[in-house]
Amino acid sequence: MKARIQPSDEPTIAMKLSHLLAVLALAATVAVATLTSAAKPATSPEPVLKANSIHVIEHAGYFETKSNIFEIESGTYEFVVDNRSGKDAGFVLAREGMEPVIIGIENGKTGRVEVELKGGSYSYYCPIIPTPHYPINVK
Repeated sequence: MKARIQPSDEPTIAMKLSHLLAVLALAATVAVATLTSAAKPATSPEPVLKANSIHVIEHAGYFETKSNIFEIESGTYEFVVDNRSGKDAGFVLAREGMEPVIIGIENGKTGRVEVELKGGSYSYYCPIIPTPHYPINVK
């Protein structure tokens, strides 16, 4: 006579472990999300911008812009830089043969600098948090 295996209504150890791991994974996800949101600076209201302002937002490792600034006309511009990187950071505007413009920006704060841009190629980047060098071509 062959033994017949009957399905059991009682969960197996493997099923219990699987459920426990799923609960632990969910708890870890919630904990990480809570810690991550606590580390972010409080969002400040959008800065008041002048007509000639270039608004740049610094995140951890990259910059975001609110408009196309990669090809602009020559003139005087105000760079408004929001630091949302989670730590103190900076902003450098550089051009070969020109003294770079450098500002430090505390975490969660906004830095401003006014510069006259003449025709040529410029780049901006963060000197503290590694970011790409973003090009600006001035006509």
